[in-house]
Amino acid sequence: MVALRPRSAGTCVILVATLLVTSCGGTPSTVATATAPGTAAPSVATATARGTAAPSVATATAPGVTATSIALGVTSQVTGLGASVCGSMQESAAAVFDAANAKGGVHGRKIQVTLLDDAGSAPKAVANSQQMIQQPVFAGFLTCGTISSVAMYPIFEAQKVPLIFPYGGADELITPTKPQLFMVLPLYPQQEKALINLAFEKYGKGSVMIITSKLSGYENYISEAEKYTVAAGGKFVGSDAVNNGTADYTPYALRAKQLNPDYLLLTMNAADASRLINAMVTQDWLPSKHIIGTGIGDTAFTSGLNVKAAGKITTLTPVVVDPSSPAAAECVKLMSSRKPPVQNPGIFAFYGCAAAQLLVATFDKVGVNLTRESVLSTLNSLKDFAPSSALPPITFTPNNHLGINTMFVVDVVAGSDGKLILKQQDKTVQIN
Repeated sequence: MVALRPRSAGTCVILVATLLVTSCGGTPSTVATATAPGTAAPSVATATARGTAAPSVATATAPGVTATSIALGVTSQVTGLGASVCGSMQESAAAVFDAANAKGGVHGRKIQVTLLDDAGSAPKAVANSQQMIQQPVFAGFLTCGTISSVAMYPIFEAQKVPLIFPYGGADELITPTKPQLFMVLPLYPQQEKALINLAFEKYGKGSVMIITSKLSGYENYISEAEKYTVAAGGKFVGSDAVNNGTADYTPYALRAKQLNPDYLLLTMNAADASRLINAMVTQDWLPSKHIIGTGIGDTAFTSGLNVKAAGKITTLTPVVVDPSSPAAAECVKLMSSRKPPVQNPGIFAFYGCAAAQLLVATFDKVGVNLTRESVLSTLNSLKDFAPSSALPPITFTPNNHLGINTMFVVDVVAGSDGKLILKQQDKTVQIN
């Protein structure tokens, strides 16, 4: 395992897939050479010319690929509001890469990861993207957050560098299809539609209010929620949009109480959603039927949540989130192998593990002649591909770069010790 070493303010670099992301100021246990930010990386061999025979042994086949390594670039929240959940995502992915590297890598190449801190800032994500492409990395991977994903994808598209499996739910990431961008997280409006239909089916039709973070395209999240509510036979009563990291959710709790919807739909990050619901409990109000939400299936949501919300919340996740599930066993084992181990995994940790397993399997499927073109071609041809038990089978086509169309249903309930936990239902729902 090779350690994270600090580079410049707000920037961290990791090599050979080890992340120590609790801070960027610690002393690494080993020292590895890395290119200083803002300088050109050492030259690597160019891609194999089209029409020539593929090498039978690993060689330098593309920018960011050598005979012994594959360089990936990640921009994520090492600091800031999402540092905890994004950290668990990157740690889990690193566990998968460590396991692959311990077996000699993928066709003899070990995976190296450069992690840059964007603190959830779009301008920082843009700067990080430019730095990674200059390095160069073979591909971008596992960006954590919609804001960063939306900010960086045009840079990767323009330079024809793949951006693989970012965690973000904005429409513009998928529509229209981006040749370099592949996702395994359904869009937030798609999740909203499924949640409204699921809630109405189980608890009856009713009135709906949405509260959303001010993410890219949040106005569309509101208008789509209204459309889906009316189409399902409900009544849409209002909306609010909040900034990430809002300190006091009392005004939003009071407005929700005044509108008094049967259902409250949340499209927010896990920590903010927890604080909002706690503010509603303080005001002695919760919706009469249910709370439904996207992106909240994580222990970052349940750990600080008031127990009065038990049994009142349902969310959807693209991955298994129950550590006791047989489908989660391999990821749990890998996460436990980290030093320190990944604790209390939820949607972000399991997503990081599953996405990394999918990436390693894709590289393996490509074979020794690893080029950006060969990776894109392989991804576009995947059908019912299931290299991770934590993720539904994956299908991509040249016209559809959203690889899954089902999600797991997860409830927030009280555990045997009275603390709130995520309980995964046996059923899944179709996303369209």
